[in-house]
Amino acid sequence: MASTLKRIGDLDIHQDLAFQRRSWRLQRVGWGVLAVIALAGLLGLFGQGPFSRTTAADPSLPFSVEYDRFARFRSPMILRILLNEEHPPRAMLDVWVSRAYLDHVQITGITP
Repeated sequence: MASTLKRIGDLDIHQDLAFQRRSWRLQRVGWGVLAVIALAGLLGLFGQGPFSRTTAADPSLPFSVEYDRFARFRSPMILRILLNEEHPPRAMLDVWVSRAYLDHVQITGITP
């Protein structure tokens, strides 16, 4: 045991400076991890934020898809399909969604 008994005033204090330094280092790492988690939350990793939504578009297709980048278990998610401006206003657009995707989500509403 590296602990030494040191007398400070009327007190006898056991101290282990190597252990104390390791403890402080671990605390600093812990504070860093907490700061990274808080920053990720503010940026939208766990909810609403500037990086939580994204858009996928192909210039050859008449639409784009806007969706949540990070879906959360059992929380609602909006999948928005936006028509490009050059698409005729009354033209029909068929949208096909993969069966594999539909097997993992529950559709609660569709709004044209």
